[in-house]
Amino acid sequence: MGTAGEGKRILYIEDEPEMARLVALMLEAEGYAVIEAQRGTRGLDFLYESFPHLVLLDLRMTVMSGYEFLEAMKAQSGLREIPVICVTGLSGLDKIQEAFLRGADGYVIKPIEFDFLAAMVAFLSSRERLEEKAGLLLPLAGMREAAMMAGYGVDSLEKADVLLALEDEGEEGCAFHELPSRLLLRHEGLEAEVRGLMEAGALLQSGEEMRLRLNAEGGWRARSAEIRRLLRDKVPLQAFVNGAYTGVLAHALSVGYFD
Repeated sequence: MGTAGEGKRILYIEDEPEMARLVALMLEAEGYAVIEAQRGTRGLDFLYESFPHLVLLDLRMTVMSGYEFLEAMKAQSGLREIPVICVTGLSGLDKIQEAFLRGADGYVIKPIEFDFLAAMVAFLSSRERLEEKAGLLLPLAGMREAAMMAGYGVDSLEKADVLLALEDEGEEGCAFHELPSRLLLRHEGLEAEVRGLMEAGALLQSGEEMRLRLNAEGGWRARSAEIRRLLRDKVPLQAFVNGAYTGVLAHALSVGYFD
């Protein structure tokens, strides 16, 4: 019986040689062939030379940052389909969102938990349908807490941003047109996000200015505080962003995986 990575090539772009070698050794033990590159520019060369099944990408690099690499790679037909997992110490919500906006498919926060990384690599390099491979991620640490957030209707970083911003506004809340100035992240569908949170019961809207505020009923102040705490913890944070962006959390909720 073959190993998970049998016949699959991974390009790992990391400017810390010791880190790159350690991760490469672990993945090679799983059967993957790992190609190491210490610069983003060299990584682009390797992309064309080897056409890997998946890319692991550090975001903080000299010469070419990981964000610049993502932008250059995803602009190229034939390369943009290759999944990319960012492997980085950057854990700010804005940094995570920026990576996904530029085309990342996964996000692993240093210091690396190898079980999490290996599961993400196996998931994103698999050609199976979501329903068939979701089980690779759902048992991981933090996924139950992530599913709790999604079950509240907070199923994206952007919705979490809205919820926490309105929690900070207290009982007075703020008018919808004032909300963008309170937010940390970029929002392309703010109206839909607010509507989704209202449908979940998290927000109320009232008055001529259509002021938004956190719903005091239904335990939403406590829920919001819990979500804030979880997003500050690396384990549920990386579980949440990967589960949300891959569709695994939505699948888990649809089939009652955590019931």
